[in-house]
Amino acid sequence: MAIDHVSQVYIKPGHVVFDLVPPAFGAFIERCYQQLGCPSVCRISAWAIYCDLMGLIRQCEGIPMVLMAMEEHNIPDDKLPLMPGLQDLHEIDGYMGGVAYGLGLHKSS
Repeated sequence: MAIDHVSQVYIKPGHVVFDLVPPAFGAFIERCYQQLGCPSVCRISAWAIYCDLMGLIRQCEGIPMVLMAMEEHNIPDDKLPLMPGLQDLHEIDGYMGGVAYGLGLHKSS
């Protein structure tokens, strides 16, 4: 598949973006995903899978242990700094994004 080829060529497994999820939490989410039967994720199924994962997480008695393990990794409660070379999205009245060069959606007259 083309996606597999592109990921092998361009994705660096040691990149900092893969360190954003603490290992204990990543393993917990992986177990929940396996409980769902490892459904195929695509743009159509992503939201349903996310909702199913959240349902499993809410039922789990072990979630406090996962959260404690995350705290051990000193995850800051405040805003994470941007990676070098990036800039914040524009925020106008609670809207953040790039539509209309960051000005958001406008109502037509």
